[in-house]
Amino acid sequence: SPAAAPAVAAAAAAGTGGMGGGGAPSTYQLASSLIRSEGLVMGLWQPGLLATWMRGLSYTGFRIGLYPTVRDAVQLDSAPLLGRILAGGMTGSIGSIVFNPVDVVRIRMQTPNPPASTWQAFGIIAREGCGGKGSLSSLWRGWHASAARAATLSGSQLATYDSIKKPLRENFAFLTDAQGNETPLLHSFASLMSGFVAQTVTMPFDTMKTLIMADRTGSSSLEVMRRAMVAGGGVRVLFAGYVPALARQGPVMVVQMPIVEQLRKCVGLDYM
Repeated sequence: SPAAAPAVAAAAAAGTGGMGGGGAPSTYQLASSLIRSEGLVMGLWQPGLLATWMRGLSYTGFRIGLYPTVRDAVQLDSAPLLGRILAGGMTGSIGSIVFNPVDVVRIRMQTPNPPASTWQAFGIIAREGCGGKGSLSSLWRGWHASAARAATLSGSQLATYDSIKKPLRENFAFLTDAQGNETPLLHSFASLMSGFVAQTVTMPFDTMKTLIMADRTGSSSLEVMRRAMVAGGGVRVLFAGYVPALARQGPVMVVQMPIVEQLRKCVGLDYM
């Protein structure tokens, strides 16, 4: 959560011209500004914390939990990597669409002048729909960008993680136990590598999703992106906030998949 706030701030700044003129603010500058204005806890940890938990329990649990089942169902013997990418992309995109309202609220809570509470944010965003007349469709704002982002993230992360474990296990004995079985250390290494791949592949979609969901004007997605491109100096705006996003994704990925693997083992399932 501490690295998520600067990442959202960077994307939002890019959409309003923050990358022009003096150039993009650094991760340190973004984090320092938040700490000076709100304090360490309120500036970095507090924004969107409840919504982040809600998103982790819903969307993340859905896309990772269903992945092995979908992977086995769409298994392609001639192209196993493609089958893994398809399985991850399917669970990621479906989960993203279903739980899109939580993501919209999370991003709103991490932008300047957020609502007083997470629950209040749901109502405020819903009332913004249909020109201020109110519509639940506002909670699905940017669902297409979010689904594209989720498909690339989940497909690249889970396929990389699933594919890299075997060569790591066979070539680096210190990552396995005495019998050559998988260990949490192996899961951590594979998870870190998959996180780097996933964030790099996903970054353009991540920025588009943030800009669209953070918009308060009711403009179309295409109009939001047009303004961002003009203000941010072209395609480079899509990689605004890459460093803080990577700083956030790295620690998350290191602990995420090892925890998932141990939970599977605790309930009697095989490792992924």
